Amino acid sequence: MDKNNDDIEINSFSFLDDKNNIDNKENNSNDEIDHHTCPICIHLLLNPILTPCKHSFCLNCYLECSELSSKRICPICRSPIPSTFEPNIDKLYTQKLKELYPDEIKDREKYLEELNFLGKEFLRLRINFGNTCELVEHKGNTVFRWLAHLKLERDEDAKKYIDYVLFELHPTYPGDKFLKITGHPYEVQRLARGPFTLHMTIYFTSIVESPPLKIDHFLVFDGDGITKNRTIKIKLKPPTKSMKFLKMLSEP
Repeated sequence: MDKNNDDIEINSFSFLDDKNNIDNKENNSNDEIDHHTCPICIHLLLNPILTPCKHSFCLNCYLECSELSSKRICPICRSPIPSTFEPNIDKLYTQKLKELYPDEIKDREKYLEELNFLGKEFLRLRINFGNTCELVEHKGNTVFRWLAHLKLERDEDAKKYIDYVLFELHPTYPGDKFLKITGHPYEVQRLARGPFTLHMTIYFTSIVESPPLKIDHFLVFDGDGITKNRTIKIKLKPPTKSMKFLKMLSEP
């Protein structure tokens, strides 16, 4: 993380309510699994999300359907889904499913990992980005100390798919305006008198075919700041025959 000291020039301007019955499950019968089945893939929910109309889907299944449809509607009831809706994984529900069906969940996760390794063309990554802020005194003035961040939900994904993130500061900052951050989470801290748009560009590793991805974030200095969620889609390079062979050798 890039955190300079304060001696620097300042720029010029839960879903569990719908699933309480899960705690009463005592075995893994097929009838019970049906209660936790994704209506799209007809498999046990993996990384479940809940739509505003209270329908549950696997995150990947929901995103696939959203891409195929020109309208933002629920795949089940066809209810309109607000453009502001972000499908977030219900982590508590996910944990409960892992406790109830550990073997089934492991099989589902392994299957998806194998698809990715053996040449699934596209991969989705969930990223969080935004900033925190606080008022501080600097050289007799009250200013904002802000900390901008960009991070993936899984640290192992960052190491595998992201080479570095380039932060572009406002032109009024002294010195280098481009800050190359290689460690996850990717963070930069500075002082400012007022908000501005911070440009963040994600550069991917050699196994990713997609070009660098630019994200513009307008710094928020109200309250404690803001955090946003976004799903990005990257294209992977096809694995070589040697990679597939090594994968086969590593299997028991």
